[in-house]
Amino acid sequence: MPISAVAVLPDPEVLGAYLQKALPAFADTAWVASVGSTNQVLMAQTRSDAQGAKPPATAPEWPRLLGAHHQTAGRGRAGRPWQDQHAQALMFSCGFQLNESLPALAGLSPALGLASAHVLNTYLSVTSHKVLVKWPNDLMLADGKLGGILVESALRRHYTPRGLFVVIGMGLNLVGHAQLTQALNRSVADWSQTGVRIEVGELVVRLANAWQTTLQTLMSEGFESFMQSWSALDYLRGRRVSVTHQDTVLRQGQAEGVTADGSLALRLENGTVAPIMVGDVSIRWDRQASQSTQAPQANQHSENR
Repeated sequence: MPISAVAVLPDPEVLGAYLQKALPAFADTAWVASVGSTNQVLMAQTRSDAQGAKPPATAPEWPRLLGAHHQTAGRGRAGRPWQDQHAQALMFSCGFQLNESLPALAGLSPALGLASAHVLNTYLSVTSHKVLVKWPNDLMLADGKLGGILVESALRRHYTPRGLFVVIGMGLNLVGHAQLTQALNRSVADWSQTGVRIEVGELVVRLANAWQTTLQTLMSEGFESFMQSWSALDYLRGRRVSVTHQDTVLRQGQAEGVTADGSLALRLENGTVAPIMVGDVSIRWDRQASQSTQAPQANQHSENR
């Protein structure tokens, strides 16, 4: 199931059958031609328990994986729409059931973005390309957005210990970066630019396993164990950025990595460092403020595609 510059995804049935065999520890794996949103489907499967309805006779079986060749209602962070062409992007979600609460939810998105970048970079070890992470979890190839991750959670109310359901969705551009860049009027990257062929099924398996391991590490060690790795793949560090919410600028300053809980460390004009939590915010590179110290690059936004 290789992907090259001109290839698209294999048939959904073929990919689904491969994943069922390759992920035997998953309670359910499926790949469909089209769906509204893979995240929404998995979140709906947690809803009866998460919203306090009568508990089922037995605990639900997790983890689960759902992928699709096309999403008609795909979403990014803050509810932004995800745009895709049929079978030209890798789109799937995994749902996990945690037996205890995470000590700091702020670290969830950046840790999963980091884990995803590490997996992708194992394919690029002999090339000049490297996937970086733009806080909290955008995947960047050079100055184009290669992919994004949407993390959603729901409290597990009816089981002891309560814990969480966590649903992680990824959209990764495989081909079509030129058309997307023109259509969206900002820089978009795709995997074909690396020149590296990948086995899509293998990539999905490695990402799913990496996400599960990352959740376990977060529960046992917190985000601090990821900070050194983050520094090596931090796309924003040293750049002048603006923090926005619904197109309103909230803060401006210089990105200086992340804090121990996974928040963005933003050095303000007065010299103090403010932690920016994961949430309904966008990080934008302030081109005018950076011209004296940074080479010109495309203005990027933390939204899907």
